[in-house]
Amino acid sequence: MADLLANAATNLTSPMILFFVLGIIGALVKSDLLIPESITKALSIYLMMAIGFKGGAELSVTGITAATVSAVGATLALGLVIPIVAFGLLRKLGRLDPTNAGAIAAHYGSCSVVTFVTAATFLERAGVPFDGFMVGLMALMESPGIFMSLLLVRWSLHENSGEGKHVLREIAKETLVNPSIFLLLGSILVGYATGHRGAELTAPYLIRRDQVS
Repeated sequence: MADLLANAATNLTSPMILFFVLGIIGALVKSDLLIPESITKALSIYLMMAIGFKGGAELSVTGITAATVSAVGATLALGLVIPIVAFGLLRKLGRLDPTNAGAIAAHYGSCSVVTFVTAATFLERAGVPFDGFMVGLMALMESPGIFMSLLLVRWSLHENSGEGKHVLREIAKETLVNPSIFLLLGSILVGYATGHRGAELTAPYLIRRDQVS
């Protein structure tokens, strides 16, 4: 119990959590503090590129093994199944319209980058090892979650129109060219192609030298 409380205190006093709390306080006191939209976009692009690159670099070190293949399969399955379950519950029990139900289902189906970074930081501080390619799986989980949610929304809105195949092709295209998905998946491929040498060349801009074995 003491270790649990100590880990909780360490996690709650991390810079990321405290800055998050600072933002909440700023909103509550109606502060005029506002981060320019150009900066938030630049930070988002950098974060997605760095995370995808690290995941690809780690995957190149680990290699394509039975463990990585099963992990990828489980990730894709969860990304597809979770939105279906969430969408159905929100439609039946929550009585939400297809658009709102799909938006919430997409959040449940895809993995939040902030949540992943917080969890990874907590595990690193606690000394709990985990495979580096999990970063790549986090990026990979974005695609099926968004795809399935869009599909469910479009299908619900056009289920009687006979445009099923057209809707499916359109959603597939929207998902693949989505800026976030494109950047994450592209960065994974770049990291995988360049591996440890790429990590050395981009350090310390995208990844620390000690983060890839």
